[in-house]
Formats: sequence, structure tokens, C-alpha cells
Amino acid sequence: MKNRIPTAVVVVGSVFAVAGMGCACGALYILRHQTGPSDWLLVLLAFGWSLLAMTAAIALSLPRAALSGRTGRRVGLVTVQTGLQQPGELPAQITGPGIEVEGSADLTVRSRLPSLSLWVCAFGLAAVAVCLYAIGKATLKGCVIGVVMAYFIANWARQARVPTNRKT
Repeated sequence: MKNRIPTAVVVVGSVFAVAGMGCACGALYILRHQTGPSDWLLVLLAFGWSLLAMTAAIALSLPRAALSGRTGRRVGLVTVQTGLQQPGELPAQITGPGIEVEGSADLTVRSRLPSLSLWVCAFGLAAVAVCLYAIGKATLKGCVIGVVMAYFIANWARQARVPTNRKT
């Protein structure tokens, strides 16, 4: 397999980045235009923060990652059947020559940077949530949502350890 970035990583990273930026823009709009405390401010901020934290972790994991994978294919007679039929109708079925292709890709992270960035993001989100509550921009419920999401990000960081090569 060529040493290149898998398409799935690019697609997932792009979707996370776009959704995170959307949440961040919504949080900034609420922060600028709402006068009282808000639940939605920290909901949008927490989800946007977590999506952007994952995007950063994905980007940091790629430079030293080890890519491996396999593909396989079989050629022969293929039958395709639609399972969407109305009561009383015969199933739609096509049989003919065809090809079946399967593949998988594994990405082994060899750096501690993704884990460290997630830890920094977790502590940063918790600090921002508490500060927004302290200055009166967020409700207690919003602060709890922000701190719980920071806990989830810290859990991701704990699970994003570099594998060790110890024999047991």
C-alpha cells in the first residue's frame, strides 16, 4: 500500500472541521448578542471545541503514522438483489458477470502529540466553561455541559496512547 493519507481520514477530518467551525461561529454569535446567561453558548462551544480538538489530533497523528492495509478482489458471477419490495411484488434481482472488491487500512500512531493536544484542549475547555459561568455569560447547566465534554476529551486523550512493544 502506498504511504499516503487514507481518504476516510480526509473526509472525517474535513467534516469534523466544518462542523466544529459552525459550532464555534454559533457560540461566538451567542456570546456577542445575548445579554444574559445562556445554556446554548456552552453547548455549541463544547461540541465545537471537541470537534476541533479531534481535527487537530487527526492532523497531528498523520506525519509519523504507519499506514498498512490490504485489498482483495474476486471476479465471477454476481447477483444483486434489492430488498425494497412492496407486498405482492417479486424481488428485483440481477445476475451477471461482476467483481467484488474489499479493502482495509490501518493507521498506527507513533507520536504522543495527538494525546497531548487532546489533554490541552480538555483543560482549556474546562477553564473556559468555568470562566464563562463566573462572568455570568453561561448558566450552571451550561458550565456542567462544558466540564462533562472536557472530561470526554480527556478520556479520548487517555485512550490515544502510543502503543508499546512489550512482550507479555
